[in-house]
Amino acid sequence: MKAIIIPCSGQKIRGGSSIYIKPRLIDLLGEAEFGRLLALRDKLSVQIGLPPGPDTNIRNMENDIRFLPAYKRYNGKMYQRAEFCEFFPEFRGRVFIISALYGLLDANDHIRFYDLAMDDWISPNERVWQWWAGNGLRRYLDIALKNAAASEVYDLLSNKYRNAIGLLQTSDRYRAYLFSYPGLGIGSLYERGNDLKKILTLES
Repeated sequence: MKAIIIPCSGQKIRGGSSIYIKPRLIDLLGEAEFGRLLALRDKLSVQIGLPPGPDTNIRNMENDIRFLPAYKRYNGKMYQRAEFCEFFPEFRGRVFIISALYGLLDANDHIRFYDLAMDDWISPNERVWQWWAGNGLRRYLDIALKNAAASEVYDLLSNKYRNAIGLLQTSDRYRAYLFSYPGLGIGSLYERGNDLKKILTLES
């Protein structure tokens, strides 16, 4: 099975529903591991002053927060170029999103509108990507890939997001494909979107 790993987006669609749908990621991580990831989301959201909600703290279910599936919320250049909203629902593999707020998401998981990036400072000495790396984000991704039985993993992360999880390498479980776009600057977003679209639409 194919698995694609992509970064979240600073550009997001507003609005959504007050109804929060159980995350698909739970099926891969299991209740216990997802609970640990949720605790990290809660810790980070408190640190940056976000109101609690069921997406960050399961005990808080009644805040007036609007939710959309991640694949509909994120709307940056890469997502637009890939026509992600159109092609992702038909994709037969899994798409995982590395998120500054949530850490790890399935692209179907419901999320709020927020403003946080991996290279933001959350303390005088620590950026968001360093916080996630130090809190073991890679472990959750490894569990998800293993339980999804991924045989091909396509890493389309930018460097600051790749720093949060470390470098993926081909192993006895899957073949890793790493994409990089040196020297392109903002143009890399368009090329990343082109490659994402190719993977989404390529027949297995």
